[in-house]
Amino acid sequence: MPKKRIDEVLVEKGLFKSRSEARRFIIEGKILLNGQLVQKAGTLVKDEDQITLKEGKKYVSRGGLKLEFALDQFGIDSKGLIASDIGASTGGFTDCLLKHGVKRVYAVDVGYGQFDYSLRNDKHVILLERTNARYLTQKEIPEQLDLIVMDVSFISIVKILPALIPLMKEESSIISLIKPQFEGKREYLKKGIVKDKEIHKEILFNLIDNISRIGLCVTDATYSPVKGGKGNIEFFFLIKKHGKLVNFHHIYKIIDEVWERTAR
Repeated sequence: MPKKRIDEVLVEKGLFKSRSEARRFIIEGKILLNGQLVQKAGTLVKDEDQITLKEGKKYVSRGGLKLEFALDQFGIDSKGLIASDIGASTGGFTDCLLKHGVKRVYAVDVGYGQFDYSLRNDKHVILLERTNARYLTQKEIPEQLDLIVMDVSFISIVKILPALIPLMKEESSIISLIKPQFEGKREYLKKGIVKDKEIHKEILFNLIDNISRIGLCVTDATYSPVKGGKGNIEFFFLIKKHGKLVNFHHIYKIIDEVWERTAR
C-alpha cells in the first residue's frame, strides 16, 4: 500500500474533522508516530505504523512540553527550587515547573491578561505582568533564584541576560528557548522562518559567543521537540555563571538531528 500523509490519515480514521485541525494538533506536539513526536503534517505513514493521540492537555500550553523535554535532556531536577519564568505568556513553562515540584515561580511577562486563570490562583506563583525583563531588579524578585526559564519573542536573549545575573546564585541555571528568527539577521528569514541549516549553525555559534561576552557560559544545548508557531525549528541552551563551554561538535549534532527529524 502507498504511504499517506499523516494529517490525511488522522482525518480518515475519524480522529479529526479536517486536516487543518489535525495539523494544529501536530504543531502542538500531541501526535505520536511509533512513539515519536510528529514534526510535520506531511509526514508519510504506512498501514502498519502506530499513530497515537496524546489525551488531554498536559500543560496550559505546548510550551510546557518543550520545557519538559529540556529539563529531561539537561538532567535538571527542579523540585523545591525557587524559579522564574521569563516571558511567561499563557504560562506553559510555569505550569511545567509547578508539575515538577518547584517551591515558587516568579512569572514575568511584559504583556497583560494572557496568563492562564488556573495558574493565577496558584499559591506557588507570583505573577509580574507588565514587567520588562530587561529591567528586572531584586525589588521585583527579592529572592535569589535557583532556576530561570525563558521564552521570549521579538528580542534577543542577550539583551535580557544581563538583568538576570544579579538574581542568580553562583550555581544557578538558566534554561532558555532559542528562537533563531529573533537571534539572527532579518535577511536570514523567509516569511519569518529560518530555512537553512547552515544559518542555524551560524546563529547558535554567534549566540554562544555573545553570551560568553556578558560573563555567562552555555554549558549544554538541545533542540525543541515541538516547533514554533510558524514552523520554526527552535533550540534550548543551558546557561550558567560558571562551567565548561558546550562542545561545538554537540551543536553540530543537535542541528543535524533536528533537521533529520524535520525531513521525515
